[in-house]
Amino acid sequence: MGVSSMDQPFDIPLLYSARMGTNQNIRYRSFSASNGWNSWSKIGEVTGQMESKDCMTCFQIIYSGTGNIVMQCCLEEDGWLSPVHNGETCGDNNRQKRIKAVRIQLVSSPGYHVFYRLLLNSGLWTDWKRDYGVAGDTEGNSFVVAFQIQLTIDDPRVLYRAYIQNHGWSSFVADNQIVGMNGKGLRLEAFYVNYAGPGRLLLQAYVENVGWMKEVSNNVVCGTERQGLRMESIRIRLLNLEGYHVIYCVCIKKAGWQPWVRDGEDAGVAGSGELIEAIRMRIALCIVCCNKKRKLGSRYSLSRLRPLHSLLTCK
Repeated sequence: MGVSSMDQPFDIPLLYSARMGTNQNIRYRSFSASNGWNSWSKIGEVTGQMESKDCMTCFQIIYSGTGNIVMQCCLEEDGWLSPVHNGETCGDNNRQKRIKAVRIQLVSSPGYHVFYRLLLNSGLWTDWKRDYGVAGDTEGNSFVVAFQIQLTIDDPRVLYRAYIQNHGWSSFVADNQIVGMNGKGLRLEAFYVNYAGPGRLLLQAYVENVGWMKEVSNNVVCGTERQGLRMESIRIRLLNLEGYHVIYCVCIKKAGWQPWVRDGEDAGVAGSGELIEAIRMRIALCIVCCNKKRKLGSRYSLSRLRPLHSLLTCK
């Protein structure tokens, strides 16, 4: 069991629920014999009796968002109890036996992770644990006094493919790779993005003889198939994922690769008669948004999240 001092940094890029633009949120509270129920705490706050070191006997977590939350605790004398779910009491219903260890997990919530750590009556914090990892002292004589929860998000990953003149659908490529045959003069007729979230992508294509088509969601074909109509421009938007941007660029016949654009801007020249030969795209974290709103440490460095283009330095 790893332990640390109170000022141990949380070295994961955080995405607090208040900034998600979705309903992802967690509230939690703890119960101790001397003080009863503590008030509800929000993500990142500590619940429990840090000064009196009055040990917890049970706790509750309320989660709102995609999926569900599962909790399990290890009690003195009883060991591990059966798991409980969102809003249920985890621990001793008689409010007497102290909690030795905890594990928590988000289920059916792709891209999101719950991190947690415990303050023990020894005065030391456990290491941060995630996704049902055991936090606490199951074998020793330490008990839980307080705990803290953080919610994090994965780097979004996007897969995409294109319908190419004379070739049909290409294979899927990922995250900034080129799809299409730039320099060959073959038009892209449709574009398809496979994205499971978090957040949501919307796409819109400008097609020869049609104009701007209806905006479609990710996992729906954008453009036309088997009609011999070229795509001349495309717009892509990312919703419900604050701090992140979708960036993309196209290669136009004769003109070559165009500048990067983002968040619903036109990539290509609508109505020009010029065909798109290739596309590349990715979802990236804004450097400025990251510095202002997230704590970053050595475990996940900023360089790993840094966007490919200075375009993403928001003003």
